[in-house]
Amino acid sequence: MSMKNRVLLQRSGRDQFGNRGSSELIQYEPSEEQKIIDSKHKEDHKRLNELFVSEYENEWLNLFEGFNKKEAWQKLYPYGKPSLSAFYAAIREHDSTVQFLTYWLVANKYKAMRLINLTEEEIKTELAKFSECGRYYVTYGSGRMFGTKSI
Repeated sequence: MSMKNRVLLQRSGRDQFGNRGSSELIQYEPSEEQKIIDSKHKEDHKRLNELFVSEYENEWLNLFEGFNKKEAWQKLYPYGKPSLSAFYAAIREHDSTVQFLTYWLVANKYKAMRLINLTEEEIKTELAKFSECGRYYVTYGSGRMFGTKSI
């Protein structure tokens, strides 16, 4: 067995036969100081997302007024990827299409603001608010498809 395979198996907690071995991996436990920093960033990010939604949600949802799911898919994914069936599956993970569209607005801020027809300068200004905590240890849910779940 190559060293690379051995390392990969060990990292996943398996022995050379692929069985879960008795040697557990050392679990990283962040310090109390790091937990406080993480918590602050998560709260800041959540607050910024709520402000972002309150500012753009009405304009965003008006783009899809009277659209069926297929038309919404065509607007969000003009190149056809992900597939329509995958899009339907992602919507089913939410309580409603409106909830999915709100999730999409938050998870794809740049693309959403482009669809709302904001200028590049307005988009840059809005995204600058997220520079400190924007991509810092933040998830938008834990669903199977597209990482979706209610916000």
